[in-house]
Amino acid sequence: MADIRCKTMTMDGRKALVARLAGQFKENEAYCLSKDFVESEARSKFIDPLLEALGWDVKNEKGARHDKREVITEDRVVIDGQTKHPDYTLCYGGERKMYVEAKQPSVNLKDDPEPALQLAAFSGSDADRSLLEQRVSLIDSQINALVYKLYGLTAEEIAVVEGK
Repeated sequence: MADIRCKTMTMDGRKALVARLAGQFKENEAYCLSKDFVESEARSKFIDPLLEALGWDVKNEKGARHDKREVITEDRVVIDGQTKHPDYTLCYGGERKMYVEAKQPSVNLKDDPEPALQLAAFSGSDADRSLLEQRVSLIDSQINALVYKLYGLTAEEIAVVEGK
């Protein structure tokens, strides 16, 4: 079997891929933030490669059975008797661990609660939702810090970006 790219990438390779993705987004920011840049493009051009940079076998290069895949796209999850389809289900050891719900970048996550509610529906109980909200907030802060560091932003520039 050939080497699996997402598993053999070095840390420097992973960082370079994330930097390249950030650069591509920045270079095409006006288009990426327009309504013309749809969710499927966001997934194929940015989200899939980002998940691969994080070590997830998005393309199932291992050739694992469906129930043993690390990443299941458009999974079927039954919640309160209704079948839902999260964009990505991340699994570890054959167990579903996390759901990722993709949105086109033009969706304003701060002003539109619908995407968060959609994702929260996959989490189960109120306690699970609360924990998920805390994790999302923490991860959002970590991603912001990495991007700020990548672009070498000063504290003043960060305050402007965050609207403070």
